[in-house]
Amino acid sequence: MEKLLREYMEILNGDALASDKFWVLEERIRQDKRNPGVLITEMSRSKMQTNLLCLLNCEVLTPKDLSGFSDELREDLLRVLKRREKEIDINE
Repeated sequence: MEKLLREYMEILNGDALASDKFWVLEERIRQDKRNPGVLITEMSRSKMQTNLLCLLNCEVLTPKDLSGFSDELREDLLRVLKRREKEIDINE
């Protein structure tokens, strides 16, 4: 969220007309509301792996951010991501 707020401030502090900044910011917030980094409000054990996959898929997290988790969990998450990448390549 801090990153998003900094980006919003950059938009507001820009040199564009106030009305242009307003509409750019409005569109950006509308898009960001769909981002898992904003949507995920509950991190329970039962939802943790799914939430982490969503965050990795949307590049809110990177594999490096998983360093505090167990080797097994990190390997499972990365295996699923690689499998999804292969599925996307096949379908394109």
